[in-house]
Amino acid sequence: MPISLTQLAARVGRELAGVRRVWLDDGLAEPFRTALPRLTTTVARPSDAEVAVVATAQITNEGELTAEGTGTVAASRVLAVVQRLDSLAAAGTRPIVMQLTGSPAARAARLFTNLGVVDVTAEGLLIVELAPGAAATDLQRIAEPTLMIAPAVTEMNLAPIADDLDSGLDRGPGAS
Repeated sequence: MPISLTQLAARVGRELAGVRRVWLDDGLAEPFRTALPRLTTTVARPSDAEVAVVATAQITNEGELTAEGTGTVAASRVLAVVQRLDSLAAAGTRPIVMQLTGSPAARAARLFTNLGVVDVTAEGLLIVELAPGAAATDLQRIAEPTLMIAPAVTEMNLAPIADDLDSGLDRGPGAS
């Protein structure tokens, strides 16, 4: 059901294929740094990144999130990661909430958890991918607002990113 932290990091790494400049929240565990595509460079400030990847304990239906140990995050695109879902659930805390308990740090476009991937849409949060063996009801259990389910939910691709995906080149048959 829930995937490992290394598998979650690999899925986020796949999301960053073709992204050249990324900012990683200091709150993210080491597997996220090692899962980055080969040609992706980390930058020191979120404002210098094409994409910011933020560790969060809370996200709202509108995509507002709190950042663990980080101030306001400004970037072209923000991806939220809940990496300690089991410990949050054990403490009785739901990471997907109606209202944040802390100050908002950013607005995310997508949320990654060890149960699935959720897009932030104008209508609310939409489940688009599920971890192998997970169900939409598993994600709903960690959410206060009702989550929508995409018509064609796919299984999360947990394989580490391959160099051919990372290069951005179309390597057809016979290419070396």
